[in-house]
Amino acid sequence: MSTLVDSIAGTTLIFGMPGGLEWVVIGGIVLVLFGASAIPRFARSIGKAKKEFERGLEDGARSGETTADEAEALDGPASVEEPTGGRKRAKRQ
Repeated sequence: MSTLVDSIAGTTLIFGMPGGLEWVVIGGIVLVLFGASAIPRFARSIGKAKKEFERGLEDGARSGETTADEAEALDGPASVEEPTGGRKRAKRQ
């Protein structure tokens, strides 16, 4: 039965996470394509993005903790008067 899983020389091949040698090959390709100086810049940008994401989560959690007074101030008054008289008529001149 031939599926996505095939056996070649006792090694099972399946679409999944690469092993040790595959990571070395991927790293070499990235090094050749982008150069050695691009890798630290890329790692720094990932770190900054992670820090900014965590800061946003903290700000969201802090803003989610509102008191009843703050909630009323945000929602407005409890009762709103509806306009009476139906439609407004335009004045004829």
